[in-house]
Amino acid sequence: MSTATASKKSTDQAVGLFPVSYRIGTNLPGAPTFIVHFLVNTPQQHVSGLGEITQTTNPPLDIQTHLTGTYVKMAIPMPPNPEFFISVSAIGYAASVPPNSTIVLPPNVQLHMILTPDWQKGHASYRYVDNKGQWHDVTNAPVSIIHNPSTN
Repeated sequence: MSTATASKKSTDQAVGLFPVSYRIGTNLPGAPTFIVHFLVNTPQQHVSGLGEITQTTNPPLDIQTHLTGTYVKMAIPMPPNPEFFISVSAIGYAASVPPNSTIVLPPNVQLHMILTPDWQKGHASYRYVDNKGQWHDVTNAPVSIIHNPSTN
């Protein structure tokens, strides 16, 4: 089943799992780009996956993160018809921690996306920690689906 087909079905009913990948960023020279690969669990309204934030600066930025979070379907009552969207929130960690582990890692990424009901596009705000321990904020970045994530 294609991502688009799974995505369409997921907006109407709980269908199980589907993969989806996004590019978050403006594609402007020197701007950060956040690539996200999620596995969406529709019955649990849970997302998990991997992300990478890159930026062609000196020194170059390359933040790897293991993401986990939730999503909710929301409606804004706008006469004459409500507008629907999907709100995704996820926290990322630099390493994956085994289940039942007592290891506590600090997050290195916080992500919030607002997507269209078909999961195809939207906007995101996120924060990340650089290699010096400083947090950086990126707001209102465009989100677009990646149709063939193996080429990105």
